[in-house]
Amino acid sequence: MDEWVSSTLAHVFYATVDPASQTDSHGHPLRLLPDLSSELIIAGEPLRLTMAHLDQIIMEAASTYSRHKTALEYLYRCWKRALRMAKHVRTTAKKNALDEIIRLSHANCLFACTMPELFGRADQDPLVPLLLGEIDKEDDAARNERMLFDFVDAAVRKFNEDPDIYPAVFAEAMVVVSERLSALSTLDDVQPYMRVSDLDVAPPTPSQPASANSPS
Repeated sequence: MDEWVSSTLAHVFYATVDPASQTDSHGHPLRLLPDLSSELIIAGEPLRLTMAHLDQIIMEAASTYSRHKTALEYLYRCWKRALRMAKHVRTTAKKNALDEIIRLSHANCLFACTMPELFGRADQDPLVPLLLGEIDKEDDAARNERMLFDFVDAAVRKFNEDPDIYPAVFAEAMVVVSERLSALSTLDDVQPYMRVSDLDVAPPTPSQPASANSPS
């Protein structure tokens, strides 16, 4: 189980604490987390990613991600990879581990929207390009759209956790999208903007349960 957890975390976050580990099990390059790696060496612990360090893995990985991209872009893709993996696990222990990875990845996506400084960033309107599908081209268009709707749905179900911030961030993003749409001509591609208009970002009723896990 320990090896599975370490391999799963490496694949979801494209990260490692072992300088000798260059790629994950799928051949994707891994980014070394030097702070966590040093802590493990000093503590005499194995150079392996664990659920006990999940918060630190997310924080360090998102903080050291390319400065040419937003923390939200990185964390959203991590959330997607975890969701895909969750569809293929059968044991309770693995399902529980992935559920927690999904939950924290999604929670940190919202932090990246509202408080990018947590990751040492000054990202401006990071939610807008995500909503418009400008930063997420890893899958086919239909799959991207389904995942985006699932992401937004899970976010809306958390609005009651911070009613002064989360709804406002999404509402502001929708305003920006609307303003950009109004500036387009009839020759421009308006489809991404029309898809955004189909998103439901209204605060949920108190009876709606909160969840970061996609049903699809």
